[in-house]
Amino acid sequence: SGEWYDFSHDKIREVVYAGLSPMRRRFLHRRVAHSMSAQRTIMTGGIEAQIAGHFERAGDNTQAIQWLRRAAQSAHQRSALGEAIAHLQRALSLLETTALSPARTADELAIQSLLGSLLLATQGYAAPEVERAFSRAWELCQASDDATLRFRILWGLGRYYFVLPNPEKGLEVSRQ
Repeated sequence: SGEWYDFSHDKIREVVYAGLSPMRRRFLHRRVAHSMSAQRTIMTGGIEAQIAGHFERAGDNTQAIQWLRRAAQSAHQRSALGEAIAHLQRALSLLETTALSPARTADELAIQSLLGSLLLATQGYAAPEVERAFSRAWELCQASDDATLRFRILWGLGRYYFVLPNPEKGLEVSRQ
């Protein structure tokens, strides 16, 4: 409907935003998210998290999760590991709002696997968060035929147990 909002002051923007109906806000967030995602190849600065935020405020958690995964990968490439972890944790919390499905399981598996690796690098090999991420990823990948993914998850879990130290459990995981 050709409306354009451009404000030079944040307070004015906040007042106008507060005056919009919730349905109109969701609609505008969806339009902004789609527009930004179409323009992301010419934009710089890791806008994936902004796009995810707009999809989340638009009520499209499935798209928000996908963009949070991209934001985490982008942050990881920039060596902003804490930021990447925060994006993945946000994606996991949004996953809880989606219905169980094979796609949801695949998303959670990818997120938990990357999260475990990032936590290894930032929290250390014996951090309980590492075990939680890799254990959950291992549960999720039981039906997977992806040997590379299974190895990566078991490797992370094995490192956790060997450093903990729990060499018996580490050896058991290593044998798998």
